[in-house]
Amino acid sequence: MDISERNKKVALARWENCFIKQRERIKKDPSSLIKKAIICGFLAGDGNIQIRRDSSNYEIRFFPDDAYMLQVYCELMEELYDKCPSVFIEKGSFNARLTSKVIVEDIISYSNFGLEKWDLPEELFLIPNAKEYWISAFFSGEAYVGKNHIKVQTINKSGMEKLSNLLFDCGINHKFYQYCPKRSNHSIVYIICILKKKDRKLFYDKIGFFHREKTIKLQKSLNL
Repeated sequence: MDISERNKKVALARWENCFIKQRERIKKDPSSLIKKAIICGFLAGDGNIQIRRDSSNYEIRFFPDDAYMLQVYCELMEELYDKCPSVFIEKGSFNARLTSKVIVEDIISYSNFGLEKWDLPEELFLIPNAKEYWISAFFSGEAYVGKNHIKVQTINKSGMEKLSNLLFDCGINHKFYQYCPKRSNHSIVYIICILKKKDRKLFYDKIGFFHREKTIKLQKSLNL
């Protein structure tokens, strides 16, 4: 073995020891698991996780368009992992980036992410109220609040079917349907729409948003 190869192995061993210590510090109490549910909801709605093919870089990116959402996200990352994302402003939205193999491994152990494959962290839903917090975080990123409806639409059929079931579990009635674009190269869009005032009020009382503007719009639509 030459010197460069030996030095490389020594460096990798040191890094692995660092990773082991970081993993040991990861919190898994009920309160922390609820916070992870919120982060998973944020990233499913407005973020992504990237791992290079050679596994040399693990990056979490979050793109909220609301300062309060950003604040909550950054505070949760610091509380759970003692690491704060770097924040930039791009095209009217925030871009919060964080690089960490240990954090990425922990988050993806609960759920999948990506435009077509985001999923629900169902293991975390065993903790009381975790599912409501996940819905709140996801809707904060994905939902549109109108005068008489709350709407979410994505191209992820499986994720939306599970979300629909989750809303019914929370007692929130809604319409779930799909829209087929006329252009053949466009994907089918799956839509959840909460229409009745009593159901939107239940959403407000039981779930709510981490998004100030959407909260205000919903309050106005409910005459609150």
